[in-house]
Formats: sequence, structure tokens, C-alpha cells
Amino acid sequence: MDKIAIIITTFLRDNLLYKTIQTIMNNLPEKCIILIGDQNPTEQKLHQYSLKNIYYYGLPYDCGLSFSRNYLVEKAACLGIDYVLISADSIPFNKKYDFNPIIEFLKQNENYGLVGLSDNSLPWNVDMKLIPGAYWALDIPRKSPLFYQDIKFQPCDMVGNFFLAKTECLLENKWKNELKLCEHESFFYDLSLTKWKVFYTDYIVAQHIIAHTEPLYDSYRKRIYGEFRTKLQEIYGIKGWVTYSSDLKQAFARWKIATKR
Repeated sequence: MDKIAIIITTFLRDNLLYKTIQTIMNNLPEKCIILIGDQNPTEQKLHQYSLKNIYYYGLPYDCGLSFSRNYLVEKAACLGIDYVLISADSIPFNKKYDFNPIIEFLKQNENYGLVGLSDNSLPWNVDMKLIPGAYWALDIPRKSPLFYQDIKFQPCDMVGNFFLAKTECLLENKWKNELKLCEHESFFYDLSLTKWKVFYTDYIVAQHIIAHTEPLYDSYRKRIYGEFRTKLQEIYGIKGWVTYSSDLKQAFARWKIATKR
């Protein structure tokens, strides 16, 4: 299997990070390494994560998700790693995943950029359209799926923050560093304007932890609805954020019933 860098960004959730890293180490696939980008680094954590197959990077305090991901993708490239798994401190591994079929699928076409995976959260594998001056209109994917090794790959414009990508794709299409939060729609909309194709599969299913977080983390996180949503709107000249089609609302409702959330 090709080598994969598992990218974990973290900020003010040390206990959650520790538990998640333990599950990944216990289920680490062959030829995978972990790159941790910590926006609140300490010497204690540096020593704690000085383990085989882990690279711990102390980043500037509150540098943001975009900066953290861009930094770690560049580190993966410097290490000569062609594929990265974008993950989070809230996505533990509950088994040893086989990423081989997904990498082989990405190799089928030079323009295949990334494949979104399931983390059991809301189904964010959607199509998106920017309505000038207004918002992004999100809808269920409308393109015909592709099948490789009997695995379904659904073309779409946007997936959740748990995906396997070609390092080259992410080097060419970086997150906007000024968006410490509210970076998601921006990244995938910009990517949709390039040659790179996005897909989704539920071949890999992880379990996203809806964490009860520390008050300090919450205070930073809530900026997504104020400061950084405003910045996002200014960048794209829109007054709103996102709207959902009726079909997507129904998909969300079915998901809530199935997961009892």
C-alpha cells in the first residue's frame, strides 16, 4: 500500500486528542504515519507524542484550521508522501481500515483528487452552487456513481472533513489561511472550479465524537457564526451562507431517524 499521512489538527482539546490518537495507534494501517498540528503546543505534549509513526508539530496559538491543514499537507509532501487522510481529534479509529481500494481508485484518473469517507455525521456529500450575492445552494449529488472493485464512488462537489486525498491536489488548492473557521464551503467551492474531481464512499465508516468541550474551546469555536462567517461573506460577495434543497432536507431527516439523533 502507498504511504499515507493521517493529518490531525487540534486546539484546546488535549484529552480528546489523547484518546483519539490511542485508537489510531491501536489500529494503524501499514505504511501510515500520523501528523499532529497543535495550535496550543506544550513541551509535555511534544514528549508525549514522540512515538514511532507520529510527528508532532507545535503551531502558533489559534492559527486556525486552514493554516494547520496547509502546514501539515506541506510536511507530508516534504516527507515524500503522496496521499493524506484529512481527519480530526474527534474521529477515532474503531478498526484497522483498508485504504488500498480508495488509493487504487484515485490512481485511475489523474484528475481524481479526493474521496470523502463516512464519519457517521450528517451526510455532507453534496453538490453546491454559488448563487451570486446570496449564498451556496446545497443539494443531493445528481451525477451517476462510479464503481470500482464493487465499491460505489459518488461524484459530488463537497464532502465532510474526513477524506483521503492526493497530496498534490491539496498542495495546488490550499485552504484560505484568513479563514480560521468557516473554511469548509470555501475550500470545496474553490476546488470545484479546478480540474480535480471529488467523490464520496461509505466503504470506510468511522465514528465522529460529538464532544462536550471545554468552555475556552467553545468560545473560540463560536466565532464561526460571527467573525469568520462575515469574512467568508466578504470574500465571496454573499449576504447569506448556505441553503438546503428539499431533497437534501429529506436526506438529513432520514439520517436523523436512522441514527436516532
